[in-house]
Amino acid sequence: MGSSRVGFERGHHKLADMRRYSARYRSMSFFVPAVLCFVLTSIGSFAFCSLNNQRRSTQSKLTRYATQGSGEVEEVCIEMKEALNGKIGVAIQSGRRTVSRLAHKDAALMGWRVGDVIVEVNGKPVKDNEAVKAAVTEALQRHSAGEAMRFVVRRLKAPVDRSCGMMRMTPGTGGELTMSMLDLTQSLLGSVQVVLFLDGTIKAPNTELSAGAVKALLKTGLAFKAIDCNDEKYNPGVKAAIQELTGQQVPQLFAGGQRVANGQEIQEMDQASLLDKLSALGAVEAA
Repeated sequence: MGSSRVGFERGHHKLADMRRYSARYRSMSFFVPAVLCFVLTSIGSFAFCSLNNQRRSTQSKLTRYATQGSGEVEEVCIEMKEALNGKIGVAIQSGRRTVSRLAHKDAALMGWRVGDVIVEVNGKPVKDNEAVKAAVTEALQRHSAGEAMRFVVRRLKAPVDRSCGMMRMTPGTGGELTMSMLDLTQSLLGSVQVVLFLDGTIKAPNTELSAGAVKALLKTGLAFKAIDCNDEKYNPGVKAAIQELTGQQVPQLFAGGQRVANGQEIQEMDQASLLDKLSALGAVEAA
């Protein structure tokens, strides 16, 4: 896969500071993972997340907890029933407990998100990177004896977006990305409830399959975002990233971080089945 990169500044800021960079636009949005800092002008933004396909959907369990004192940050329990090549599948930012990248392609499906702050491992609070490293080592050792690994992380709670429209992955400045397009795409999938990767736009799809997918989604009345995989200025390398995640060509439909269907499969589904499937994965009605 081509590892396209675009110019972003790294931001070292508190999660609460992200609220001033959050905005929503009905016609066009720009995706922003929470681990990065941007000064946005006329383009909207979102916040982190991930997941790729359903083949490991039974191997991890996520539980959400309300966080006292703030409606913006939530605590999420990630329970891993499998190690990822003998590890937990994420890289931790130096000097912090923050996930800086997803080091394994299935880490997102396990529940990990870029920007997660690890606060507990197997019931033990962890206060710094050294504590995280020691606790993870112990968790992996106990996992080899048959125990699941349990992590509690804090993450920015993504707002509910009830709009339909196009989304851009980058500002289109042609600079260098601080993460690969694959990582950026995985982060997008968890923060946006329904995403359609297609050839062209909602108003002007380039293929029959993409046109059929757009038509089917609009008929459901659910909110969704679409990304033009042919737009190399704003979405460089995203088509290759989707092919790597799914092993298939676009169009590809994701919901709740999971792959739902390709263009042909969408055509073969009736409207009621598509509506039920997307709703079960957390899709909301469009405003």
